[in-house]
Amino acid sequence: MNLDMEIFSKIIKEVRQGKGLKQKEITENVMSRTTYSKIERGLITPGIFNFYNILSKLNVGFDEFFYLYSNNDFDDRWRINNAFRNTRANFEVDELKIIKNMCNDFLIQQQDNHINNIRNVCNALLEIHNNNLYSAQKIAKAVWNDLSKRDTWYYDDILLINNILFLFEEEVIENMYNRALLNSNKYNEFQNNLNNNIQFSLKFNKLSYDMFYGNIKEEHHTLIEILIEESHNLRYYDMKAVLLIRKGLIQDNNALIEKGLNILDVLELDELANSVREEMKLYSCQKS
Repeated sequence: MNLDMEIFSKIIKEVRQGKGLKQKEITENVMSRTTYSKIERGLITPGIFNFYNILSKLNVGFDEFFYLYSNNDFDDRWRINNAFRNTRANFEVDELKIIKNMCNDFLIQQQDNHINNIRNVCNALLEIHNNNLYSAQKIAKAVWNDLSKRDTWYYDDILLINNILFLFEEEVIENMYNRALLNSNKYNEFQNNLNNNIQFSLKFNKLSYDMFYGNIKEEHHTLIEILIEESHNLRYYDMKAVLLIRKGLIQDNNALIEKGLNILDVLELDELANSVREEMKLYSCQKS
């Protein structure tokens, strides 16, 4: 996003006036009135510290400010990131295809490592949908080769990991899972439920791997109860339904399985219901 100073200063002024604040209330103990006046008139660009202090006085976050600045006309990179962040399940095939095509169009114009990783994750998930597990693993490995070299992961990195975690061997999964949980702790106070969301998703996907490709242990019974409660608190009623079904599979309890399927039916989540039925077949084959 290349900033237009005229629009930038206009938004700052509009927000201040809209909140009924005087320039003096913004500048007090922060900067001189003269400096702030020049910022509002678009004559100078505020440094990061002054910009942060201005937004704090306006009680506006960075995301809200740039949402107002963009006036819904976001750049392509923002659109790709936002679409990927809001895709919660690998069975959303049409959405994954849209994001992949957005990445392709973007990468024709310029190189971007993160957008390339998003494209690779989408491709890997689509390969799974086409029952090409080997191809999916090969694509996912390229993402892991990039992220594994980094000392610290940030939120978007953890999202990438969360979507490919189950495509690796158990030792690598443990490494991914533990590092992702550790790095997600820095987001405890960042936005509403953000850390709870990502940690829930990581635990859910790790449980999925253990249940269908590993061994069910006593701690998994406890974990599934915790995740059912968390899914309810987070209002992930689709995931609560899936967890009830998985609890029913582990406990050989048909009533729980039917309860979960009925929730998916009420929510009209046919694709997810079909995916869960395939999981049920897989689980039955492993037990027999």
